[in-house]
Amino acid sequence: MPTTSLLFNLYLDEAIWIWLQKLKTSKYFKELIFNTLLFADDQFIISDTEDNLLKAVCLLYSISKEYNLEIATKKMKVFGFVGQDHLRTKMIINDETLANILI
Repeated sequence: MPTTSLLFNLYLDEAIWIWLQKLKTSKYFKELIFNTLLFADDQFIISDTEDNLLKAVCLLYSISKEYNLEIATKKMKVFGFVGQDHLRTKMIINDETLANILI
């Protein structure tokens, strides 16, 4: 693995670890049920409600700015569903509406 990839992964891992710790210890997230998957520089966040997802994404956005990491909001996608039913969702991060995936 090239040194730059290793350093990026260590740097990103630290930011994600801080994000997860803040989510777990915040009084606003006591009832938060979520999971996250990472692959290269992509992240997939699963949450029990749209509101909790928005809170988690906003916190991640804030922490990424502290670490000088840029989240490509134009590439972000939102997919909401309950069981097999698709939900229309609208999330706005940094004054940009995130794309809603329709099936």
